[in-house]
Amino acid sequence: MPAGSWKGWRCFFIEEGPASLRYRIACDLTWRTINGAVHGYLGERPVAIRVNHASDDQWTFNEAPVAGCEHLIDLDFSFTPSSNFFQLQRLDLKVGEGQDMDVVWLDPAAGILQKLPQRYERRSETKYIYEAPTVPYAAEIEIRRDGFIRRYPALWEAEG
Repeated sequence: MPAGSWKGWRCFFIEEGPASLRYRIACDLTWRTINGAVHGYLGERPVAIRVNHASDDQWTFNEAPVAGCEHLIDLDFSFTPSSNFFQLQRLDLKVGEGQDMDVVWLDPAAGILQKLPQRYERRSETKYIYEAPTVPYAAEIEIRRDGFIRRYPALWEAEG
């Protein structure tokens, strides 16, 4: 049974035209991913993706098993920083602490689910240094007091 879930919608532009994706991630009481879904369009291409993390630690992408991710517990969507919320809650880093981790990363444009190395270092109550060297991306991200991402430089900024 899910302890919580996050639902959202993201509109943005890609080379093929406008993109519109609705998404959902569900987690258990320890902030571990149970499942996720993404539906919408990338340009004119429809997207319908279901990701499941079974109790035996097997990940599936539209019901097909994904090898090499069995030990991972977090699902990260490439197109929104919303999915980082669960990782930050589970890590519960104190100011000055850092953590290297791997996540299951969904890139709907490429149609892949794969391992993505990441690092978080908490710099203040609301700021972290975030790195994903294989993408590559590194920046100081900012969260709101409730833990949701407020600013992800060059990629996202919350309104209000």
